Amino acid sequence: MQEIYQYCPVCQSPMISKIVDHCDRLVCSSPKCEFIFWNSPVPVVAGIIETDKGIVLAKNNAWTGDIYSLIAGFINPNESPIDAIKRECKEELGLTASTTDLVGIYPFEQRNQIILVYHIQAEGDIFINDELHSFKTFSRQELRNWPFGQDKLDGWPFGCGWAIKDWLNSK
Repeated sequence: MQEIYQYCPVCQSPMISKIVDHCDRLVCSSPKCEFIFWNSPVPVVAGIIETDKGIVLAKNNAWTGDIYSLIAGFINPNESPIDAIKRECKEELGLTASTTDLVGIYPFEQRNQIILVYHIQAEGDIFINDELHSFKTFSRQELRNWPFGQDKLDGWPFGCGWAIKDWLNSK
């Protein structure tokens, strides 16, 4: 198990590995403290963003190579997943989402995330923010899901390829 905590964030005692609920977890070694690091997956939203010019895929500044993927981001406190993907669409592309439909929920185990993917109909002119390097648009006929075994760990969400496949199959 990866040592995320060396010391308990509650009492500062050393953390140890222990089986809890059938999983290897980090727990506090002090018998007086009951801290368990659950390492629960973080929910993330992503959008298959469709405009009158096509489906928008973007390249993040942090990604190397010719990698383009869905717009994605974290859900803020007190924000619904739908509001989060609408916000990400506006922040990253400058587009206003007019409709949203859930495509599916996908694991991204390598980043300990669960990705909630939506199809978004959006309007406006695209203006990428400083988080993105560039974008491309594709017609539904041009859009292809990427091979799952070739997904990258440097920011390209694994579940997004599955989501595109599911969305294309539903059309």
